[in-house]
Amino acid sequence: MDLVGIGVLIIGVAFLVLAIFVAHALHNLANVLHGVEKTVDQLPDQLDEVFKESAGLIHESNDTIKDVNEKLKALNPMFQIVNDVGNVTRKFSSSLVKVTDSIGMKKNKTK
Repeated sequence: MDLVGIGVLIIGVAFLVLAIFVAHALHNLANVLHGVEKTVDQLPDQLDEVFKESAGLIHESNDTIKDVNEKLKALNPMFQIVNDVGNVTRKFSSSLVKVTDSIGMKKNKTK
């Protein structure tokens, strides 16, 4: 065998090794893409489930808000009563302050 034949044989073996390496890499890539395909195939069902759960959550939230609003409406007269009591006590205490100030001024004038 001459040197050209040996060179061609070495190039052929190197090309075979390279082809096997590329084939192995492509096989691994095909497995990854197959896994991605399975995940993407499941995605619509998962999204449907998420949307159903979100719709249920929004419905429950609306019911809770309605319930809280009804309870606040029931408590509204109580808040108005507390406000009225606060106003009455403020007016009463301010009139007491005026009376005590006027008594204090009268004592100071008499001294």
